[in-house]
Amino acid sequence: MSLLEVVEIYSGYGKFEILHGVSLQVPEGQIVGIIGPNGSGKSTVLRTAIGLLNPYQGSIKFNGEGVAGLTPKEIIPKGMCMVPQGRPIFPNMTVQENLEIAGIVIGKKIRLNRPEIVYAQFPVLGEKRNRPAGTLSGGQQTMLAIGRALILNPKLVLLDEPSLGLAPKLVAGIYKTILHLRQVASWTLLIVEQNVRQILKISDYAYILSTGKNIYEGTSSSLLSDENVVSLYLGKTFGGR
Repeated sequence: MSLLEVVEIYSGYGKFEILHGVSLQVPEGQIVGIIGPNGSGKSTVLRTAIGLLNPYQGSIKFNGEGVAGLTPKEIIPKGMCMVPQGRPIFPNMTVQENLEIAGIVIGKKIRLNRPEIVYAQFPVLGEKRNRPAGTLSGGQQTMLAIGRALILNPKLVLLDEPSLGLAPKLVAGIYKTILHLRQVASWTLLIVEQNVRQILKISDYAYILSTGKNIYEGTSSSLLSDENVVSLYLGKTFGGR
């Protein structure tokens, strides 16, 4: 079953159309990657799916329910959340406060205990729970951003370039954690990633976008063995929206 189904989406920013009929599916329990050059529309797909952008046309179904045009406040309680790129935290608030704020959309009784679930997965955050989040290292801030998603107990997590700005050793650690959370928290993930080899290494299926359109798709193993994909995309990194 596809937990998320995006069909022929046209979307963008005001009159500036970025996506021109993008379609993709995210089966339950899988990791699906989105890669492509700068400006190809990768992040725009995530922002449209979570309701930060309203599609001009096309359909979006989450868990069988149409969600196109809904706001993030309406979509997140249904079980979808997003971790934007750039480690979006509140630097002047403590680690604990960052986690508590993330849980506002769930009930108070549930929210009070959920930070401990995050600390169980990220012990270093538990050790620094009373420190301002801005004093954490880049890797620890990424852990905190992912931990805020864990607070919500989501079915589907949208990750926008989790490796951005991190050293290779830290990237490997973050993806090890993502794979662990996929297993212990039953996460399904849609990941935009600039590191092509990294995302194809851990994903079940991937889509390659260019100028707001699908140009390649397939299992990660099939894309890794495709001569065109290898020559055009492997060995490169791609950022952008």
